[in-house]
Amino acid sequence: GIRDQPRSRGLGDVYKRQDGTPNGQGSETLPNGHLIGEYKDGKPWNAKGYDEKSNIIAKWVNGVKQQ
Repeated sequence: GIRDQPRSRGLGDVYKRQDGTPNGQGSETLPNGHLIGEYKDGKPWNAKGYDEKSNIIAKWVNGVKQQ
């Protein structure tokens, strides 16, 4: 079966399935900042995106990006 594996990405660990899909709690460094929160099936689920100055620039709740 598929097992989740912790992989270091930027600010912390993002759990990735053997197929490379992010799944679980963690953080990811992006070109314009970073994303912290929960990933589900490779997409942000409950997460916040921050710019280089740590301002919130995006938010996801239950997989839906908020305005």
